[in-house]
Amino acid sequence: MRLSELVDLYLDRHSAQWKLNTKQTNADRCKLLIELSADPTLAEIDRPLLWKVVDLLKKVPHDRHKVRARFPDAVDFRGLIELANERGLPRLTAQDSKKPPAAFLACSSGQ
Repeated sequence: MRLSELVDLYLDRHSAQWKLNTKQTNADRCKLLIELSADPTLAEIDRPLLWKVVDLLKKVPHDRHKVRARFPDAVDFRGLIELANERGLPRLTAQDSKKPPAAFLACSSGQ
């Protein structure tokens, strides 16, 4: 099973109890995790992979939705990271980068 499949199951299972804004936030965070980890199988998820994702997460621009609106060519998170590098955009704060996607918490807690 790939991480994206687990995320889909998680979102389907829990989205009925979430408000629209929460659904969008959780889906965006999960999409970020899937993309930055390159959608591994669950067996491939290990500490080195997680550290790689943490390092990439620190490079994501702050207010990425506003950055996407200003630069529509940056369609994925890696594109946003490249854009932030090129333009010197502010990155996620330490507090923001410590907010893991809900599906990752569910995966790690065995839900």
